[in-house]
Amino acid sequence: MSCDDATLTTTFGRQTSPSSLNSEHIIEGEIRYCGYCPFDIYVTCDEQLEKIMNGKPGLDVMKAQKSLLPTCGLEGGEPYVLLHVGPHKTGTTSIQNFIFESIYYNKTFFEEDNFAIPQYQDMPGRFDKEGTWLNFAHCMLHNYNKDGGRMHQQACNGVRAVLPSFMQKSYNAKRNVLIVAEDLDRKTIDHQRLQYYLRPYKRIKVIASYRRLHEWLFSFYNQIVQLYLKRYIRNETDYPSFVQWVESQYSNFLQVHTFAVAERYRNSGRIESVEVINMHDTADILETLFCDFLETPVSCKAIQNRTKVRNMNKGRLHDYDRLCTEAMLSGKIQNFHLAISKRVAKKLEADITKHNIFGSEGYPKKCLNQTFLDQLIKTEMEQEEAYFPEWYRKNGGLEMIRSSFEKANSTFCSMDVDKILDSGVLDKILKGY
Repeated sequence: MSCDDATLTTTFGRQTSPSSLNSEHIIEGEIRYCGYCPFDIYVTCDEQLEKIMNGKPGLDVMKAQKSLLPTCGLEGGEPYVLLHVGPHKTGTTSIQNFIFESIYYNKTFFEEDNFAIPQYQDMPGRFDKEGTWLNFAHCMLHNYNKDGGRMHQQACNGVRAVLPSFMQKSYNAKRNVLIVAEDLDRKTIDHQRLQYYLRPYKRIKVIASYRRLHEWLFSFYNQIVQLYLKRYIRNETDYPSFVQWVESQYSNFLQVHTFAVAERYRNSGRIESVEVINMHDTADILETLFCDFLETPVSCKAIQNRTKVRNMNKGRLHDYDRLCTEAMLSGKIQNFHLAISKRVAKKLEADITKHNIFGSEGYPKKCLNQTFLDQLIKTEMEQEEAYFPEWYRKNGGLEMIRSSFEKANSTFCSMDVDKILDSGVLDKILKGY
């Protein structure tokens, strides 16, 4: 029988399950304490101690503290859970890899900074290694795999069976817990379930990272089409250009951009604090997170002293991949499949450049309309002025954003694949592929 569906009796005016009491439970009069299962997330350890002391005048405080040890660590402040909730393409992968590699090589600086990091044995599922925390994130989706996740409800029972033990032990040791998962950015995260899984911790903090919409959208698109390439090649779904993707999906993906994500957590009423890292105001997301936000001196020093930084999850332009895929689907390329797709795309790009197929004007394009781009600039201006007002003013405000737009100008257009293939200008080259 699980905690949330058990027959309940009252403890501290709240409800707990008598059937879940284990051999370690302690009975103080009518007060029962047991493991993680019935722990009241609305009552901290310090509040429980105060309740005991008030109910038993003259009781020795050491005895009261000892009675709580099976469920609470009492020395020091109340520990918390820190969730880095992404979004995608805002440095989350770099953070995950730093943490995973540090654990893999048995580095102890997280422990020295009083942080516990759940690993695969604590969050089993579809993802492993640096992606382990995605198992947790996908179990927080309201309808599990029906909401697009890769963990169905039965699989999440595996997490539910082992994670409470980790959380309880960490809480007893007064350790903070760090979880980094970009899929915690999704609109369908069930915040009540999230709070339930993180028991007995009462304090939950959230950090998100901000990247300007025009940069973030392009990077996010590149990641998505890379993941879907197999389906595009199999003709299971249409391969959209960046322009098509933005025009059809902008409103949806705006819901998983930084400030929409941050506001959902803030408005849930279950989070102690929500903070946002401005990626445009830092040269190193790791250093900013561990040195400035978390103030973890040992981890901070390890980051500052590291000699090698991996460039993880770096995006690339996918126009030539899309051109090759559509050429194959129209019969212009005979030998094309996932294993060789990237190589063929690079070869086609090189051949087009070598023979100067499209001349000085470049290949035909379709671009985002100016009305949309003007609105994008306005949105970014309003966001930065609202969330980072001092930084925004000091760094040029609207002119700073316009300058960033100009540098990204080439990304606002996509290759007009249909026009190119219909023209036949590449037929001779493609026959040799």
